[in-house]
Amino acid sequence: MSQQSTLSWFGIARLGLVQASLGAVVVLTTSVLNRVMVIELALPALLPGLLVAMH
Repeated sequence: MSQQSTLSWFGIARLGLVQASLGAVVVLTTSVLNRVMVIELALPALLPGLLVAMH
């Protein structure tokens, strides 16, 4: 029952790809929210800055 499985380089690359994809989604979402809040809604830039800092 105490089998130890190791990750291959392929498994590590797959995990890294998932992390990179999630990071890309967060960057896109953050930049769109920043633009909408500051440019379109004319809110102060402090608000999206605080939201990003809390994330």
